[in-house]
Amino acid sequence: MSGFRAVQAPSRADNKRGDKEAFEKERLAVRKEGFQRWLDPGVVVEAAPGSLGYATVSDRYQTGAASHLKEQRDAVIEERERKQERARESNLQKEETRWQAAMQQHHMEEARDQALADGSKGSSNHSSVAYDPISLEYHPTMQGQKQKYEDDLQRYKQGVRTETLHRRGAGGGFNPITGHELSAPALPGKPRDIGGFHSPFNNAYNAGGNGGGGG
Repeated sequence: MSGFRAVQAPSRADNKRGDKEAFEKERLAVRKEGFQRWLDPGVVVEAAPGSLGYATVSDRYQTGAASHLKEQRDAVIEERERKQERARESNLQKEETRWQAAMQQHHMEEARDQALADGSKGSSNHSSVAYDPISLEYHPTMQGQKQKYEDDLQRYKQGVRTETLHRRGAGGGFNPITGHELSAPALPGKPRDIGGFHSPFNNAYNAGGNGGGGG
């Protein structure tokens, strides 16, 4: 056995296994004994995954720039509408809370005013007559009917006294200074006692008044 390393000559089939450049690169990659090795740099025309310039195949062949810009605008509009909706719901909740607090305060004040009106302190503010000085109406109660009857009766008595004084002081029915004829004042109608409020005192007074008027 000799000390030389015999290298088998490549056959015709080995020469046809690839191009010459690839074959040389393969031989350089497997060289030993201190020679410079060849390192495969990979695909130098494409960015590595995770790098700034990396893009997938589908992204590189994306040609619809207008649709992509529209998607971005739609996303901005959708985010703005979501913010407006959240702000609207927040304002509605605040308004509902404020309104409930106002209604609760109103009910408390009403209850307090009613308690004061029903208590001993509120009795001093009660009206002594069944008449509303604001609406100028009598109360729709028995006391209101009685108050209306008594007021109408007083107006009737005033009319009777006025007519009596006019009749007794008119003389011949003419004004002695101007000579004009004196017209009698209109006498109001006598109110009807529909509630049975006519007292014996009123009966005596009316009897005396009518008698004086007849004399």
